[in-house]
Amino acid sequence: MYVSQLELMCGVSSALDLISTAVTGHHKRVAYLACSAGRLMGLSVHDRTRLFMAGLLHDVGGLTLQSRLDALQFEVDNVEHAETGYRLLKTFPYLDPIAEIVRYHHTPWKKKDAFDTDAQTMFLSNLLNAADRADVLMKDADITMACTQVQRIEQHKGTIFEATIAEAITQTAQDNFCDVLEFIRQKDISLERFGELEDPHLHLEDLRGFSRFISHIIDFRSRFTATHSRGVAAVAQELAGRFDFSHHDIKLMGVAGNLHDLGKLGIPTYILDKPGKLTREEYDIIRLHPRFCDEVLSRVRGMEVINEWGSSHHERMDGTGYHKGRNGKELSLGARIMAVADVFTAVTENRPYRRGMLKANALSVLRGMSKARKLDAEVVFCLENAYDDIDSVRAATQQTALDAFKDFFRADKS
Repeated sequence: MYVSQLELMCGVSSALDLISTAVTGHHKRVAYLACSAGRLMGLSVHDRTRLFMAGLLHDVGGLTLQSRLDALQFEVDNVEHAETGYRLLKTFPYLDPIAEIVRYHHTPWKKKDAFDTDAQTMFLSNLLNAADRADVLMKDADITMACTQVQRIEQHKGTIFEATIAEAITQTAQDNFCDVLEFIRQKDISLERFGELEDPHLHLEDLRGFSRFISHIIDFRSRFTATHSRGVAAVAQELAGRFDFSHHDIKLMGVAGNLHDLGKLGIPTYILDKPGKLTREEYDIIRLHPRFCDEVLSRVRGMEVINEWGSSHHERMDGTGYHKGRNGKELSLGARIMAVADVFTAVTENRPYRRGMLKANALSVLRGMSKARKLDAEVVFCLENAYDDIDSVRAATQQTALDAFKDFFRADKS
């Protein structure tokens, strides 16, 4: 299978928009401004593509670790999120070309020589910084004052911004003022608006790795579910193998497991981290996350099967689930497997406020939901017969993910 890397990254950027209304559309507008200024300056397609990808994910470090972005001021003192974003991106080889651009995107130009990185990367980082500031100035200003506000960037030529960058980004922002304002109102921006870019297709192995990166973004927001996506992916793959899915489709099931909670980026952390019973209002909010997942993944061509499996994990055999209320006849086997994998992982995994259920209790829950026609009886029966093996894989996978989670945060605090 082939999936457009740029379409998928646009989807991830849209998912990041769910976290905070303060950044809705911000990443795409920054990418647009940086690419447009880069074209004005005669940058290569390769460098404009790096800018595009870095723009889409430049604040991922801040959004991963907290519920809102707190670095949207013009003079930025606290830029730890840039280093955190770098460390997240650096983990995955195909994101390595943009990792250092993100790392230095709040570094003043006058300090460029203090860092051990190549000159072109530092130049692109500074251009991204200028695009970032231009968007904030235009978005927060009164419409009649936005063009005047963005001229403040040129006041920092040679200090915060390289001189030609300050001039190019100011001209770009003013020349494309109407487009930027339009983007502020839009949920999505078509790739055609960004001009010529390199768009490598992700093969299945690349897609698996990228989905693990996204699972970090999803799960790292809450210490209660820090390893949940990886556990669901492992269980779903084990079940798919026992239903004679092809080797290819087993891997797709793992991708769907990694992405199934993508929509939780749109759920406030106070709800995700609540150890007690949710209120009716809170429950209604959390029920939105499969729909958010569906909305994001449906925009990426080639992800149709993965989306159907992943965004259906709260559907139920009797039609009482969400977000579409489909019944067993309307659900694919992959979707039914994902639902069982999600419930099984949720009840057996350890969380900070409680221990996971032991075998007898976990099976009691699964059997009860099967008997009530919530979960597919055949899939539950399959899991029951292979319980020890599947649970062992789940536990080992989640322990590895937990170790990575702890190492990441330990390093982040040092």
